[in-house]
Amino acid sequence: MITRSSQGWRLAAPKPTTLAAVLAGAGLLGASLALAQEAPQPPAAASAAPVPTIPQADVAPAQTVIVTGTVGATEAKRANVSYTVMDAKDLGKFTPMSADDYLRDMPGVVVESNDSVARNESYTRGMSVGTGSPTAGNFWTTILEDGLPVVAVKFNNFQDSNFYRADISTNRVESIRGGSTGTSVASSAGGVFNFLPGTIQPGAALQTRLGFEGENPHLSWKQVDGAFGWRNEAGDLRAGATGFWRTSTGAVDPGRPLNLGGQLKLRLQKMYSTEGGGGGSLSLTVKHLDDMNSWNGQFTRPVRGVLDPQRAPGFGDAPDMFFKGGAHVVPTDVVDGPGSTRFHDPEKGAQYRQDALWLKWDHDTGGRWSFNSAIKVQKSEVKLQQAFYGSNPVSLWNASTFQDTYSVNQGTGANTAANLNRMPGFYEIYDLASGKVRARIANNVGVSNGINYRTGAPCGAGAAASPAQCVVYNDLPNADFDLGGGLVNGVMVPASTSVANQDLVYMTNANLGNRTSKDVMLNFMANYEGDNYRLQAGLFAVQARQGLDTWFNGRGLSAFADGQVANLGTRFVTSGGTYQLSDAGGWGRVGGGYVDGLNPYRYRDRERDISPLFGASWSPGKWDLNGSYKGTLTLAKTHTLPYVTDPRANGADSRNYGGIDGDPTTWYDNQNYVHGKPVEATKRIYLKNWSASVGYNFTPNDKVYYRHSMAGNNINGILTRYQTQFNADNKPLFPQADLKQDEIAWVFGHGSVSGQLTLFRTELQLWQQQTPLDLDGSTYVVEYLDHYLTRGLEGSLRWRVTPRLTWLSSSMYSSARALAVGSFAAGSPGPQDDSLTTVSGIMARTPKWVLSNTFSYDWGDFQFHVRHRFMAKRKLDNNPVNRIYLPEQRNTDLSVQYVGIKNLRIALDVRNAFNNNYISNYDTMLPTVTGVTKNDIYQQLPESAGWVTVNSPRSFWLTARYDF
Repeated sequence: MITRSSQGWRLAAPKPTTLAAVLAGAGLLGASLALAQEAPQPPAAASAAPVPTIPQADVAPAQTVIVTGTVGATEAKRANVSYTVMDAKDLGKFTPMSADDYLRDMPGVVVESNDSVARNESYTRGMSVGTGSPTAGNFWTTILEDGLPVVAVKFNNFQDSNFYRADISTNRVESIRGGSTGTSVASSAGGVFNFLPGTIQPGAALQTRLGFEGENPHLSWKQVDGAFGWRNEAGDLRAGATGFWRTSTGAVDPGRPLNLGGQLKLRLQKMYSTEGGGGGSLSLTVKHLDDMNSWNGQFTRPVRGVLDPQRAPGFGDAPDMFFKGGAHVVPTDVVDGPGSTRFHDPEKGAQYRQDALWLKWDHDTGGRWSFNSAIKVQKSEVKLQQAFYGSNPVSLWNASTFQDTYSVNQGTGANTAANLNRMPGFYEIYDLASGKVRARIANNVGVSNGINYRTGAPCGAGAAASPAQCVVYNDLPNADFDLGGGLVNGVMVPASTSVANQDLVYMTNANLGNRTSKDVMLNFMANYEGDNYRLQAGLFAVQARQGLDTWFNGRGLSAFADGQVANLGTRFVTSGGTYQLSDAGGWGRVGGGYVDGLNPYRYRDRERDISPLFGASWSPGKWDLNGSYKGTLTLAKTHTLPYVTDPRANGADSRNYGGIDGDPTTWYDNQNYVHGKPVEATKRIYLKNWSASVGYNFTPNDKVYYRHSMAGNNINGILTRYQTQFNADNKPLFPQADLKQDEIAWVFGHGSVSGQLTLFRTELQLWQQQTPLDLDGSTYVVEYLDHYLTRGLEGSLRWRVTPRLTWLSSSMYSSARALAVGSFAAGSPGPQDDSLTTVSGIMARTPKWVLSNTFSYDWGDFQFHVRHRFMAKRKLDNNPVNRIYLPEQRNTDLSVQYVGIKNLRIALDVRNAFNNNYISNYDTMLPTVTGVTKNDIYQQLPESAGWVTVNSPRSFWLTARYDF
C-alpha cells in the first residue's frame, strides 16, 4: 500500500500570510521582475549584416541596458542575473528557421526544432525531465513579445512557440535564465526570452527569401517580408507596419505546402516631455497571425536496429511519410447539435491564429518616480487537422488491427454476441480512388474458410471467442517487411503466433479539434529611485477564458510505404451483407470512439491570476543587493462536458443500431457519442515565488554574485484537470512543478572581451496524481513527486579579436539526474495492492555539453559568418537499465553577405554545410504489452525495427533586402 499524498516544498498556501505580505512590501523576498519596457536599440553600421528591421538611428549602444526580468539598476551587470542580449546585427547573421532558432545561441538553453516552424521543444540548464514532448515544448520558460507573454496561460499543445514568429520587426532578443525569472510576469521559473521590436524609423523595406532544402535540394521555401515606417517632423509621433507571407513544402516535399501563412503588425508610438524635465512614451501594437504548420513525422524514417540504426528495406534515404488525401465531411452532432457537420482535411497541419492588441505607457517624472504599465487583449486559437501515424505498423494477421481501428469488437461483456467480429466473413481493404481490392483477410468463426496465401494451406477455423484471421490475398507494398520481433521477457512481441505473418499496414490517426484562449493582461509597476537604491511595487493580472473542442478523432489503415501514406477503404463482407467500416476519407470511429490519449470531453475554464510584485535593490559601494517577490492568487472555474458512448452502440442489439445516419451497415458511425453529465469545479490557490541575490564588484570590470530562488511553474494549465466530479471535488490546484535554484556567477568586461560564467544548481519536484478505484467503486487520490536535479556551468563570451573579427560563444555543461521518477500501478479496487515503483539515474535527453560558436569577419563590402553548434550524446530514458543514447549533434552554418550596392543587401546561407546527419529521437515499432517495456525491447531485440527523427539535411537560403 502507498500513501495517498506526498509533501513537496509546498509553495502553495490557502491565502497570503501577514508575514509574507510584510516581507514582500519590504522587498526582502525578491526575485527579478519582467518590467515590459522597450530597450534602446543599437545603430546599424553602414556595412552591417542584413538586419531584420528598418535601419536604426538616434539609438543607444547595445549590451548596456536590459529590462527583461531585472530589478534595480538598469545596467545589466548590476542586476545579478544570468543574461544574454542579441542585437540586430547578431540576429541578422543567419537565416532563422523559427523563433526557437535564436534560442540555440543562448547559453544554458537546449532546443530541439526538428518539428518545423512551431511546436518546438526548449528548456534551460539541462532540466528536460526526459519528456521530449513538443506539446508542452517550452519547459519552465516563457517567450515574451515586446515584454508581455505570448501565451498568458499555457496548456497541452498550446505553448509560446505556437504563436510567436520572429519577423522583420524583431530587433533584439533578451534572455534571462535561472531562478530570478520565477517572479516575472509569466510562469517562467526556468527562463525568460523577450523578443523586442526596434524604434520605428521612416522608410520602407522589402525582403525576399528563397530556401532550397532536401536530400536533392529543391525550392521549398518562399517568403516575402515588408516594413514601412513614418515619423512626423518633430519626431515624437511614429507609425509603422511590418508583415510577412511564407509558403514551404519542407525538406521532404509531399507535393503540398507544409507551412503556409503570415503575420501583420501595426504599431503607433508617441513620445512626450513634461515641463518638470520628465517625459515618456505611449505605444500601441496590433498583431494578426494566421499560419498553418505541419508537424509530427516530417523527418521520421523507418530503420532497423537501435544501437546503429540502418535504413529499413523498402524505404529511401529521405522517405515521405506524410499523410495524403483523406478529406471528408464529419458529422459533429455531439458537439454542434443534431445534423451538424464540419469539413475535415487531414492534409492540413495546425492552423495557428492570434489577434492581439496591446498598449504600453512608460512615464518618468523627471524626479525619483517612474511608472511602467501595459494592457493586452488577445485571442489565440489553434485548429488541429493533420493526420499522422498512430504508433506503429500493424499486421493484417492480428485481430486487434481491425478492433482498434474500427471497433468491430464493440458490445463486450454481456453483449459479446453483438460483436461484429464474431460473424464469419472477409475483411476487404481496397483503394479508395479506384476501388481495387488490395488485401483480403478471412475472419473465421468455427469454420475454415480461405487459403493462407503465404503457405497455401487452408486457414484455421477459429472460434466465437477468438476468431481466426488469415490473409488470403495481399497486393500492398512492403508485405514482407520484418519488424524483427521475438521473445521479450518470455512474451512474444508482436503477439502474432508466426514471425512470418508480416503483411503490415500503417495505422493512421487524425485530429479535428480547436483550442482557444481569450486573454486580458494588465501590468503596472511603480519605481522609486534613491541615491543608491531602488524600490518597486506593482501588479500583473491576467484573465484567460480557455476552451477545447474535439470534433473528430478517427483512425484508418494506410499502405506502409514511402510516399503512399493514404488511407485505404475497408469493409467487412459477410454472407448476410456488407458492413462499410470506413467513410469516404477512409476513417473509422466517426462521431465517437475517440482514440487513445484523446479524451472525449468539451472543456471550458476561466482562470484569473492576480500577482502582486515587489522588488528592491541597494548598491552601497561595491555591493549590489537585490530581490523581489511575486505572489499569485489563482481563481479558477471550470466546466467539463464528458462525451459517453450511446448505450445503443453497445447494447445487445447494437449490431442492428444504425448510429448517426441510421444505417447499420455504415459501421464507421455506429459507435457514436452522446452528452454525459457536466462537471463543474471552482478552485483557488495562492502561490509564493521569491528570489534574492548579493553581488560584489571587486574591480570596475569584474563582479561576482550569488542568487537563491524558490519558484513554481504550471506548465499544463488547468483546462483538462477536472474530468470527473470526483476530481472536481478532491483535486486541488497546486503548482505542477516546484523549482529550487542556486547560482554563483562571474560577470566580466575588459575592453573588447566581455562575458559571464555561471555555476548553477536546479532542483525540481514535479507533482503527479493518480485516481484509482476504491473498494466501494468510488475513486481516491494518490499523490507523489518526481524529483530531478541538475548542476553545471553555463558561459558566454563576446570578443572583438580585431576590428574586423568577432567571436561569440555560448556553452553549458550539466550533470543531470532523475533522483526519483515514479510509476504507479493500481491493482484490484482499493489501495491494498497499489504499487509505486521509482527509478533513478541519468536524466533522459539532457546533454552534458552544449556549445555554440560564431565567428564573423568584415572585409570591405562583404561579411562572413561561421557558426558551429555541438550537443553531446543524450540518454534515451531515465531508467538506468536502458543504456541507449541519442548520438551527439554537430552542425556548421555558413553565411556570406554583400552590402556593396546602395540600399541593397544580399545574403547566402548554407545551413548544415557539411550535411551531418544526427538522430534527435528514436522509438521502437514493436508494441509494448503487459510485462514488456520499450527498454526491454531495446535490450533484448536490438536489431528490431524502429523510427528515428533526423535533422534537416544541407540547405541553401538566398535573402535579398532593399531599403527605400
